[in-house]
Amino acid sequence: MLAALASLVIVGTGTTGLRTGDLPFLAFLIAPYFGLGLLAWRERERPRLSNLLFVAVLVLSLGGTLLLGIDSYRFHTVPEHRLVQRMTILTVPMLQSTAVIAIALLLQVNRMLAGHGRAGTGRSSRR
Repeated sequence: MLAALASLVIVGTGTTGLRTGDLPFLAFLIAPYFGLGLLAWRERERPRLSNLLFVAVLVLSLGGTLLLGIDSYRFHTVPEHRLVQRMTILTVPMLQSTAVIAIALLLQVNRMLAGHGRAGTGRSSRR
């Protein structure tokens, strides 16, 4: 949650003011962090996967915050940087969301394969 808050502050400093029309973008900005939180909550009973999710959260959070911070620094210190569209604030959450979706799909495949293996052993023990 700290990374989500930091991302909001970094992006908010580059605007003259936030309006209600900015809410969908802000939700898009913090969606990967909430997605990872939901995945971690879902996998809380599986310690190995929880540890892997923790590493994924660290990598995505630190990487995203670092990229947004560098972009914000350049926005405030390099006048030429203010003349072009700031694509970093769009691509970072998009890449983070793509990574979260990929992680969720991998976890679901892992869950299905683990469930399939248990179902197969259950049938053979009934014979």
